[in-house]
Amino acid sequence: MIRNEYAILPVELSIGSAVQPFRESCMNLSKQGLLYDDAGFFDVRFFRTSLQFNLDYGYLVKSDYMAGSVGPFAVYLAISDTSACFVIYRAVEVSVNVNDEERKDIVLNSLRERRTLHQDLLADGQDPIQCIAPQFDGIIPTEPSYIFSFFIYEGLSESDKKVWEPSFKLLAEPAYLGLEPDEDHDENDLDFDQYSELTPPDIEDIDLDSASSVYVTWSSIVACAWGSPGQIARTKSMLLGMEIKLQSAWNKCYALSQQIDRIIADERAESNPDLILTGFTQALESVRGTVSATVTSRYQAIFDKLRATSRIDEQMDVLDRRLSLIELYIERRRSRREASFQRWITFILGFVAIMDLLTGITAVITGGLSTANAIILAGIGTALVVILAGFSFRWWATLLRKLYSRTTKSSV
Repeated sequence: MIRNEYAILPVELSIGSAVQPFRESCMNLSKQGLLYDDAGFFDVRFFRTSLQFNLDYGYLVKSDYMAGSVGPFAVYLAISDTSACFVIYRAVEVSVNVNDEERKDIVLNSLRERRTLHQDLLADGQDPIQCIAPQFDGIIPTEPSYIFSFFIYEGLSESDKKVWEPSFKLLAEPAYLGLEPDEDHDENDLDFDQYSELTPPDIEDIDLDSASSVYVTWSSIVACAWGSPGQIARTKSMLLGMEIKLQSAWNKCYALSQQIDRIIADERAESNPDLILTGFTQALESVRGTVSATVTSRYQAIFDKLRATSRIDEQMDVLDRRLSLIELYIERRRSRREASFQRWITFILGFVAIMDLLTGITAVITGGLSTANAIILAGIGTALVVILAGFSFRWWATLLRKLYSRTTKSSV
């Protein structure tokens, strides 16, 4: 039996407008022999025809990544739209015909090794890209913030699957064993002797196909596939494609929400706010289109469950609320610019009107101006005063409202 292990690190390239430079860098690295085109690992045609998901490029980045004492892993890169997903992969031979105690050790070791991988990549002060893809140093605008990993077993029979099913369910829900991949626990505090007494979590098989089973939780996916090589290959491609699709969309929402927060916090930002809002709105619509595609019943049932457990709808709601905030931010900046412009116009018109009136009065007193010209000059001054009042009306009204509000609050 083969255990296929996958870990996905998504990166959003639209941050800092790095999409085109990154793609050009990939092409240059490929020409230099530092990146390898790989059409075998990613079934691009299957993604497009069955999952309605377009993968622009697929590369082999590294074939011998070592995570602590775990490895080696192959590192692949999938590029779709404005997202890049690094996929860390290895295939491990696992004995099928083992007793309960041996299955226990296999599951525990799988979870320990997965946690080693996660902690190696997300260690404090460490750039995970430096570990898995050093040739991209300085090219990627931001570091991956999380990893999602899952398992697909192949080469077992349907009867083997029934024996292994409790172990698969425990593997899909590592919290039962206190071995969440992104939490740092001391294994010496864990009582693994209770493992055999644990009741496997109630996780249903969501796959409609008779030659595979898929168990999904927030933490992971554990799938097993038997039958023909074609059936196994489709199940592996299906889950890999769906997860690349979901993780890139989830991370896009998360990254853009974070960027909006930074823009709002930085009052000195000189970026065109209208273009920013347009870009974010288009990105949200792109995510909605990605996660709402209609596919065949088998794929749709699995994708709907993956979507629910990933909580991507919550991330879309967060981004939607952030868009409302940035609309308010844009309106505030626009009001400030208008208020500043009004103050300058008011000052200039006021200065011209005062100088005009003073000049007219002085000329009349000294006799240097005829009565008709004095009237014309006074009329011009009056017109300027009227225009000044019109420009400054909104400013004065706002000021009076603030004064009235303060007076009312102090009297209460």
